[in-house]
Amino acid sequence: MPIFSYFITDLAERKSKPIKVPLQNHEEAVMYGTLLAREMLGDTPELPDNGMCITILNDEGETVSILPFGSVN
Repeated sequence: MPIFSYFITDLAERKSKPIKVPLQNHEEAVMYGTLLAREMLGDTPELPDNGMCITILNDEGETVSILPFGSVN
């Protein structure tokens, strides 16, 4: 099962430690990232104002998706 890594970042200076999650595929990884973003927005609603996003990498270190907090419903 592939391991996907999730980073909270502004794509420039700030970057969190990775959250590593085993998931079946790319689609599941993006769905999990969206749920993670929604949960974080509930706790920290100012994240979109700071240009923050969630970057998802596959187990080879390639970018799978970038989810800006401002685009998460």
